Amino acid sequence: MKNEFTVNKQKMLSWVKRYSFEGKRNKLLFAMYLLMICLGVRLLSFGDLLYGVIGAMAIFLGVYRLFIYRFVFMSNQYKFFAKTYGLDEWQRSIEFTDNDIVITDNTTVSHFRYENMKKIVEVDNTVRLVMNNNTVLLFYKDTFVVGNWQECKSMLESKMK
Repeated sequence: MKNEFTVNKQKMLSWVKRYSFEGKRNKLLFAMYLLMICLGVRLLSFGDLLYGVIGAMAIFLGVYRLFIYRFVFMSNQYKFFAKTYGLDEWQRSIEFTDNDIVITDNTTVSHFRYENMKKIVEVDNTVRLVMNNNTVLLFYKDTFVVGNWQECKSMLESKMK
């Protein structure tokens, strides 16, 4: 089975928008940075210059880490790939062979073993394969060029057992 889709900046940024606040770790970080923002606002209300500066820094750091950091990180990652490949967009091919999962991004080839799959997460048209090292392989149900999602899902589930 084989899945192919085009990767571009808009697609990579949409992944950040969609998955930034999923999972226990991300929810805990969200709460921590929100608490930091609230603490910063409280420190600003004291009226002292030192507390004001610390409060402003806490607010800035909280807002940056909550909303801006992930987009900056993904944008830089996209720029790295675009510069490496010399393209603004490229084809990502995910082939499910008998032995492993082979991902080809333009000229880069990566292999992932089925034994390292932790879980399969389906959300609307997207599928995320979460691996043991917390790497996530993302692809779309409707972009199979060989086979289909149902066949692939049953094969993946049998390999996970």
